[in-house]
Amino acid sequence: MPGFLNNLTNSLRTRFDRTGEIRDLDAAITYVEQLVRLTEQDDLDMPVWLNTLAVSLQTRYDRTGKMQDLDTAVMCAQQIVNCTSPDHPWMPTWLRNLSDSLYQRYDRCGDIQDLDTAIIHLQRAADLTFQEDRDSLDRLGTALRARYDRTGKSQDLQSAIEHHRQAIDLAPLDNPDKAISLNNLGNALNSQYIRTSKLDHLDMAIEPASYGSRDRPPANDGDVPHQPFNVTANTTRTYQ
Repeated sequence: MPGFLNNLTNSLRTRFDRTGEIRDLDAAITYVEQLVRLTEQDDLDMPVWLNTLAVSLQTRYDRTGKMQDLDTAVMCAQQIVNCTSPDHPWMPTWLRNLSDSLYQRYDRCGDIQDLDTAIIHLQRAADLTFQEDRDSLDRLGTALRARYDRTGKSQDLQSAIEHHRQAIDLAPLDNPDKAISLNNLGNALNSQYIRTSKLDHLDMAIEPASYGSRDRPPANDGDVPHQPFNVTANTTRTYQ
């Protein structure tokens, strides 16, 4: 039964991705919810099923804007972290996914506790990867700058700049995501200039933004967002 439900869920999600038919997404969520209910909490597949459910709920939230879906996605992502061993190789990914959902809920509702918690999880993900995961570092920088925008604490802004620079150093020259990190660094440095009115801070803000624009034009005036739950394909199993 679990294998059948998993394959059915995957097929429905694939058809939704192809056609955009919301009924397929609704059905996929119904089946994966059954799958979660049928699985023991300590089963090794539980994080995989929960991730599939969280991905699907997040996708439906993006489509409909229903807060219940986002709240449940946060709950599922938190449950994944809770039931995963701290030294599991997927833990940094689960922490990033949880922080993405929390950050999105903060962006929607403005609860600073969601942002604070997202930063804690991102810092943990960065520490677990020995400060060598570009994705965790760049997201951490973005979250810290968001908290600076909210609270005005200069320490958060300085930390954001440092983490974006680390992310840039870790990205190969031919990595398209390097432009994202450069754009985010430019935004953080521009915030520093606005705070200090020092011309050299403005010069520093222009340099990475100009470099990044040669590789990829910025999508908007804010930080280039990361796509949450970007590991679905790697963590969804198909049973024969």
